[in-house]
Amino acid sequence: MNIEPCKKLIRDLDLDPGDEYTQDWTCEAADYRKLEMFLSYYYEETYLKSEEKRALIELILDSYESYVKIFDFNWKYSKKIKQILKEEYDLFKDIIQYWSCEGEELENSFLITPLVRSVMEKEKSH
Repeated sequence: MNIEPCKKLIRDLDLDPGDEYTQDWTCEAADYRKLEMFLSYYYEETYLKSEEKRALIELILDSYESYVKIFDFNWKYSKKIKQILKEEYDLFKDIIQYWSCEGEELENSFLITPLVRSVMEKEKSH
């Protein structure tokens, strides 16, 4: 991922910018302990460009995956994430497809795949 669209997120959320060896910044910057902050920022920051939103949803999804590994699903977080994905489905369509692991069995996918698939299935049924 190009780090340029992430500069606002790095500054505003006090995130590590990585270095020249960073290959997947959103994966490396994800932190389940900051999930609440990421979700709040998404809703409160009204001046996010499309690429910033895309980077932020990747941070949120990566962070929630880690959260679920440790604590299991959280209804409040799941609801907020589903709402964001539904509201911005067209912008996040490729990200949703990635996390839904289409065609894969659940045991070969992410822990949050069922959550993401539920959004994708609802959109397909419209």
